[in-house]
Amino acid sequence: MEISCPNAGCYATVAYSDKASHQKSCIYAQCFCPLCSFQGCMTSLSQHVADNHRKSAVKLFSYEFCYDIVVTDQKFDILISSDNRLFLLLINRDVAEGTALSVIGICPAAEDFQFTYELSVYNFPTNLELRTSGSMTCEWKGVHPKTYLFVPDDAFPYKKHVFVN
Repeated sequence: MEISCPNAGCYATVAYSDKASHQKSCIYAQCFCPLCSFQGCMTSLSQHVADNHRKSAVKLFSYEFCYDIVVTDQKFDILISSDNRLFLLLINRDVAEGTALSVIGICPAAEDFQFTYELSVYNFPTNLELRTSGSMTCEWKGVHPKTYLFVPDDAFPYKKHVFVN
């Protein structure tokens, strides 16, 4: 018995016994919006966020360039790359006496996309930096990565300007 892939945009027909395997490797697998219940392939998710959540800390960026971001009271900022990939600058304030900053990417589980990023926080005379590889997920469920930049509250009592590269 054969079935069609349920992912929009995918026209594959696979044996029923291969359904699970195909869904894990399908590039049209669903990704989930971190702000609402929308789900779709990576391209439609980026377009959805750009069209519907522009006022929700959405920032457009290009790779290899440094961007200044003022850390707000939100749990994350949404970053959309020039190739329509979606990234989240995670802002974890549940850390004792500080803030933990990290970045994750949103993409289908099947896609083998790897990235590195750099976070820098400056408030003369203190400078903090993190260079690391990021992790990918198709849906952010509030779990923060184990690698993060810790920014102590007493070192940065006012606005935190984060440079993302």
